[in-house]
Amino acid sequence: MTPEGVAVIGMAGRFPGSNSLAQFWENLCAGRESIRFFEDHELTAAGTPPALLRDPLYVKAAARLADVEWFDADFFGYTPKEAAVMDPQHRIFLECTWEALEEAGYAPDQYDGAIGVYAGTAINSYLAAYAQRLGSLEGDVLATFLGNAADFLSTRVSYKLNLRGPSLTIQTACSTSLVATHLACQSLLIGECDMALAGGVSIKVTPTPGYFHQPGGIASPDGRCRPFDAKAQGTLFGDGAGVVVLKRLADALEDRDHVYAVIRGTAINNDGASKVGYTAPSVNGQAEVVAEALAMAGVEPDSISYVEAHGTGTALGDPVEVAALTQAYRGGTERKGYCALGSIKGNIGHLDAAAGVAGLIKTVMALHYRKLPPSLHFEAPNPEIDFAQSPFFVNAALRDWEAGEHPRRAGVSSFGMGGTNAHMVLEEAPASPDGLQAAGEPPYLFVLSAKTESALRALAARYARYFEIHPDVAPADAAFTSQVGRAHFGYRLALLVDSVEQVREALASFVAGREDARVAYGRTEEGAGAAPAGSSPAELARAFVAGAAVDWAALHAPGSRRRVSLPVYPFERRRHWLPDERRLAAVGTASTEGEAAKPLQDASPVRQSVEAANGEARLDLLTAYLREEALAVLGLEPGTALDTRQGFFDMGMESLAALELKSRIETGLRCSLPATFAMNYPNVESLAGFVAREILGLDLDVRPQTAAPSGTEETPDEGLDRLSEDDLAALLDRELAQVLGAEGVAPVE
Repeated sequence: MTPEGVAVIGMAGRFPGSNSLAQFWENLCAGRESIRFFEDHELTAAGTPPALLRDPLYVKAAARLADVEWFDADFFGYTPKEAAVMDPQHRIFLECTWEALEEAGYAPDQYDGAIGVYAGTAINSYLAAYAQRLGSLEGDVLATFLGNAADFLSTRVSYKLNLRGPSLTIQTACSTSLVATHLACQSLLIGECDMALAGGVSIKVTPTPGYFHQPGGIASPDGRCRPFDAKAQGTLFGDGAGVVVLKRLADALEDRDHVYAVIRGTAINNDGASKVGYTAPSVNGQAEVVAEALAMAGVEPDSISYVEAHGTGTALGDPVEVAALTQAYRGGTERKGYCALGSIKGNIGHLDAAAGVAGLIKTVMALHYRKLPPSLHFEAPNPEIDFAQSPFFVNAALRDWEAGEHPRRAGVSSFGMGGTNAHMVLEEAPASPDGLQAAGEPPYLFVLSAKTESALRALAARYARYFEIHPDVAPADAAFTSQVGRAHFGYRLALLVDSVEQVREALASFVAGREDARVAYGRTEEGAGAAPAGSSPAELARAFVAGAAVDWAALHAPGSRRRVSLPVYPFERRRHWLPDERRLAAVGTASTEGEAAKPLQDASPVRQSVEAANGEARLDLLTAYLREEALAVLGLEPGTALDTRQGFFDMGMESLAALELKSRIETGLRCSLPATFAMNYPNVESLAGFVAREILGLDLDVRPQTAAPSGTEETPDEGLDRLSEDDLAALLDRELAQVLGAEGVAPVE
């Protein structure tokens, strides 16, 4: 690790009891336990068998996330069918990555550097539940595989956000997300990427809440985790997701990013075989990784004033961890009882693959706010832990994190079953350089945008609330961040104001639907071009809402503005979950859900109807047919409004969905479409023209249209155009065989 370290410039997370980091921090400081304890009547209503309720080993508690079945599929370009088959771990992590980048003040489409993704996920329990209810995955196997396999967690983010740095999915059990963060730091320091997203997610999908306690196991018998306490009997597993945005500290300071904390040193290792069993922890292994992280950070142990421990509250794990920490610290200090110790698991349980990043985010926030939250359920020390002779004491109450001789520093540990250990040394953010803060002169141009009008109004309400809570934010910096730190969508709002107070007033007017001269609002128009150089703020506001491209960075002198934390996008989530059991029989066929597949007939009723119509009515009928087929592939109700000029890829119809559309059209019209049809005929209108002329041979004045997939400036792979249909089909068959195995995938029983 280089002396300057790696800066944490953005974060996002969802944890039990909180869907935002603001609520998360409030819960930690208040000492709230976010474990839910269920009454029998609640469990009965959820379908828990009576015999299970009477079982003394059944623990009626859970640390769950709220609304895991909800997801903004439209925002990320997924069809409802794709969203329903996707592991909720992938969905929630995808939303968190977007929120984290926005919170850092960056938009993927406005950042020139390479952004890497390093993350991991817990075992997929959604796929098991999905397969059990379907009875068979035949037909939808590849879509299900892509939506659920851990391999695709990070690359899905890179694809959807167009990130071009390394993209790795990490799996080291409970230490997964801290190991991912370590690898992200290494990648930044050797120049593989310029920014990195790191974290993890763990969500368990079970028929009923609660879990079984196994005497002598690691699961708590009463639903409570008591790290380092004499009554500690185990932990419980919970749900959560967390992401941090990382950047080389020197770059973050140069770019005037908002730095929450600095990662000074990281290390990972494995216990090897020097322990009593594969699942057991090792004093030597843990001590070595802590000592190595301290050495990489170049700091002495007596400069560390807090350690966020792995702290599972198990009979073996806690004594081993404190012994290992003490062994590592004794290499540099003989001081006793000076370093606070805590574990987030008492608040939210053990988050499996997301445990490390949860502890990391807690520690970063503690450094940022200069407070140490309490470690819950500590009354008397575990008698197997010799705190009196160690550098540590358990921090059982909220307290200010006082400054000392050194900058505030902390350690974070995460240990995986199987022996992969990770430790990090963090330090508070450096003071902002003097003389760089430019006040900026009014008027200030704030810009907001969203993919729908309702989302834009929700975003405006968030901004109004933000400026009410943060009246001292520099308006020039906030306006700058709104310009360069956000993607700009079709529904747009521009505010020309002189103060933060005017921002609140103008936003309130927009949310309430009142006219306000300071507000420009509109939906983008095609062909708006670029805003002319030298435009006034008022002209830029009008150009922006009309859809013009604006070079926002050129409006500000380099180094004159600072990125600040602003509200993130208000996702419009809808429920995407297991299919209705009454419709299960048809899933996996090439036909629409709820309708059994029909054998091919010699004649096509659709084709006969089109050919029998007169004049332009033939094209209208064909267009209507193709529109309904597209709706079926998207999982939308028949008759739903659909812009026939909207690109298939803009609708969320990725390659697999496009293949399904191809199959449906070929079945319905008894024809053969080129495999590249979605690239060469990228919407319903152009496809209708092609089918009318080239497939049905109708004498209509329509011409084939060609275009690249919407939303990208790149052209399709040129090699596809040179392949014959037979060659392309063979290529696809080979790729499918590699992914699924030569024998295919057997139905899950």
